Amino acid sequence: MKMQRGKTMKVKKGWLAVQVGVLDKASELYDYRTAGPLMLPCSVEDFLHLQWRIQNLDN
Repeated sequence: MKMQRGKTMKVKKGWLAVQVGVLDKASELYDYRTAGPLMLPCSVEDFLHLQWRIQNLDN
């Protein structure tokens, strides 16, 4: 995961990095509101496939 000013950070296996401020921008642009944790509108199988593809981008 790239951070500002050239800093990098490793994300633990099984974790998902989220850029701070993205949900604020989504709220402004798309009137997105949530009162709880981030909910992804996809199946577990789709999410795991996406996670696999992200992990294998460098391969």
